[in-house]
Amino acid sequence: MILYHYTIAVFLCILLACATCFSVYVVTRRDVFLSASIFFLAYFFDVSLVFRTTYAPSRGSPDLFAIHSPVESVLIGALLVFCTWLTFCLYVGKTSYLATLACMIFVVLSAFMYFEVYPSNVREFCFFSVRSLMNILLVICMAVYYLGLKDQLEKARLHQHFPLFLGYAILSVGTVLWNIYFQLLNPHALLSNELLLLPERNPIENILYIFMGFWICRAGVGLLETHFDKPAVSHSAVREAFIKQRIERYASLYDLSPREKEILAMVLNGESNPEIADDLYLSPSTVKVHVHNILKKTDLEDRVALTKDFWKRA
Repeated sequence: MILYHYTIAVFLCILLACATCFSVYVVTRRDVFLSASIFFLAYFFDVSLVFRTTYAPSRGSPDLFAIHSPVESVLIGALLVFCTWLTFCLYVGKTSYLATLACMIFVVLSAFMYFEVYPSNVREFCFFSVRSLMNILLVICMAVYYLGLKDQLEKARLHQHFPLFLGYAILSVGTVLWNIYFQLLNPHALLSNELLLLPERNPIENILYIFMGFWICRAGVGLLETHFDKPAVSHSAVREAFIKQRIERYASLYDLSPREKEILAMVLNGESNPEIADDLYLSPSTVKVHVHNILKKTDLEDRVALTKDFWKRA
């Protein structure tokens, strides 16, 4: 009974994340949220695979470590890996070839583990740990990308998601450690507890994806708030799009005028007062006054402090 209620709770959390991400996509047309919504929908079906043996009992070996739905697990796992990597690629403005490559690697490794690895508990460990391996590989790629950035504004944009990165890394490793203990070191421990978890079920992985859902929903709700009074506008550049998505909320915090909001966006993009004056056909002195008023309203000293405050609150 505990396991039943636990599974239903996981279902509800994942569906909530899926619905929120899709709602944000409908409002903002940001592909990163569409990718995330497909990811959570796929994970919903992945969790539901545990009921397969209830409604369609396996005809094969009664082995505790038998993999009951390898084809479905690989197909859904491939979609999960693809969407996870694609979400990262879309957020940083990179092409999706990395996501496609990661998906192909996952399929090949999963097939190899299923057909070539024995005994059954080792095979199940290797088979179900491929997804975690791809998660850890993504963590490494994200760290390398961040450390290689020279654009401080882009670094600030990514740094605000450091708790997500840290949690994703820790829980991905935790998923592997869970599998090591219950599938390799003490494979029959699950039979003695009241939950009677199958070895292929991994609560740490459930926590990982629920945590991801919480973080993405948190960001998505903020975007929905900014679009409550004003619809979204399409933009091409990733950084400019992010600034213009978040600037509505920031401007409302400090009661900035439409002109001040427009100038603030240019300041955040690194434009000087003369450049702003040329773009808006204003005199440099007028731009200087607007910038001064923005700093006064935000109670900040200079442009650097203004930029840091924006990325902290955005």
